[in-house]
This record gives sequence, structure tokens and C-alpha cells, in this order.
Amino acid sequence: MRRWTEYIKDLYGDVGRKKPEIKKIMKGREFSPAGIQKAMKKMKRGKVGRNDGILFEHIDVLGLFGVEKLTEIANQVYAGEVPEEMLESIFVTLPKNADANDYKDHHMISLMSHITKIILCAILNRINDTIRQNLSKEQFRYKPGKGIQNAIFGLRSLMGKGIGKKKDQLYEGI
Repeated sequence: MRRWTEYIKDLYGDVGRKKPEIKKIMKGREFSPAGIQKAMKKMKRGKVGRNDGILFEHIDVLGLFGVEKLTEIANQVYAGEVPEEMLESIFVTLPKNADANDYKDHHMISLMSHITKIILCAILNRINDTIRQNLSKEQFRYKPGKGIQNAIFGLRSLMGKGIGKKKDQLYEGI
């Protein structure tokens, strides 16, 4: 047990550290029930949660009432009022292979509450929406359907057209 404690201390460097102070500054719009519902649709069913006993399926069964309560909690968190239960995670070690004896032969995962996962998904959706709005139409990465392969194909097509006309070409990549 002592060796595991040392390993976690080396890995995370914050064993026994005080909890961070959360500034209560809210900028931007509050979460809407629609944003929480969008996050809930992305959640996977049948996953193990923390030991708080609240699973995603329990929240989903509540329907609109559950969405409204989650929206309230998300807005409280966004305003800096984070419940103590949401600041804690449970670490579980899983062996990488059947004969794992040393701590280095294990994966470490963190179990968090399903409420926290839904709120984090809603935050991530909001960030992704903001990024998509601010990317230019020429951006060929971080956009669905516009990857690097699409950009290379387009560039090769342009080069092929230029070669057929026997004109000098200059391409610059950043």
C-alpha cells in the first residue's frame, strides 16, 4: 500500500494538497436545458459511476424534470459553486496484462459521477460550438468532413490542373 501511495504521489504530485480555490466569476451565457439534453444524448448507457449511487439511467428516467435540475446544477457550477462531491474522484487500478505484479503494469482510471460527466460534456459542446463559429472556411483541421486528407486532395487537384497548362506554380504551406 505504501508503494502505491508513493506511485500516485509521483504520478500526480498533489497527494495531500489543499483543494483549489474556485473564483466565483461567471462570464457568458448560462446553460440551457437544450444544451444539457444535447450532452445527455451523447452519454453512453450502462457505464459504472462513482459510489454516489446516481447513474445516468436514473437521471434519464426523470425526463424534463431531470434536465431542469441538471441545468440548475450546471449553472451553479458555472457560477463557481461546485458541490464537494463533484471535486472528488475515485482512482481504480486495472492490470495491463494477466501477470501484472508491479504498479507500472497497471492502468489507472478515475471514476467520476455521471452528473459531472454530463456537465463536462455540455461544457465541451459549448467550446466546440464556439470554435466552429470562429474557424475560417479555409480551415482544414478540427472540422468534421474537412480533414488534412481533404486538403491534400484539393491541393493535388490544383497542381494537376496547373501541370496540364504548363504554367509555373508556387504553393506555400503553413
